[in-house]
Amino acid sequence: MTYELAWNENVKDDLRRLSKNDAVRIIAAVKEHLAENPLAHGKPLKGMFKGLYRYRRGDYRVIFAVDHEARLVRILHIKHRKNAYR
Repeated sequence: MTYELAWNENVKDDLRRLSKNDAVRIIAAVKEHLAENPLAHGKPLKGMFKGLYRYRRGDYRVIFAVDHEARLVRILHIKHRKNAYR
């Protein structure tokens, strides 16, 4: 059973800052992997980010939250790894 993907408004801005090739590659990977089984591909975060997950795609990190009851994955940010947790 697949999860529905919900993209926050600020993710569009994050994607515009990337090269077109990186953006297309990340979107395709998110649709393929996170929609199928987000917990198999995501890693839980700790500290002040507890309750969120990250998905690694090259040098970029996709920060997301999962609502299991609603079968929803909310994509919160897509950032370069050096800026992802600031």
